[in-house]
Amino acid sequence: MELKKIVTEKYKNIKELDSIISYMNSADRYSDAVHEQRKKRILQADQYRKENFAAVFPELNNFLKIYE
Repeated sequence: MELKKIVTEKYKNIKELDSIISYMNSADRYSDAVHEQRKKRILQADQYRKENFAAVFPELNNFLKIYE
């Protein structure tokens, strides 16, 4: 929810994103199982691409905790 608040605040003045922000805030779809699946996919992609999610998206990694 904290990340959604930050995204909403940052992009609230961009009219073209209104429907996306509204959808994002329509429900809380977070669960531990979803987080673990997301983390697994990101780590697999990092390995394949020889990248590091935390290096590419440090602010987002602070919330998602892919790399701690």
